[in-house]
Amino acid sequence: MSEAIKLFQYNTLGALMAGLYGGTLTVGELLEHGDLGLGTLDSIDGELIVLDGKAYQAKGSEGKVEVVRDFTCAVFSSNTCHVCLLSFYVSNKRLFSLFFTNFPTGLR
Repeated sequence: MSEAIKLFQYNTLGALMAGLYGGTLTVGELLEHGDLGLGTLDSIDGELIVLDGKAYQAKGSEGKVEVVRDFTCAVFSSNTCHVCLLSFYVSNKRLFSLFFTNFPTGLR
């Protein structure tokens, strides 16, 4: 039997909705719990995106995505360790378009 997929969640949406915007967990600590995730940073300062073990901050109004330093605090995040089950490269744009047009929606 394979190991269960684990999700690490720091804080709750209920706490955010109640106005608890001060972060206490650093991004460095957060990255110990997974290499893929979403959340928000201290004082709700943009979106936190964890991808391939690196943390990024996206600010919609500015349209920028920047690397987040390890000492930055997070308010909320859900992270997991990503396990790739399928990987491929398609260099032909037409083939790429056809593939995703016909790919089962559950696997997109």
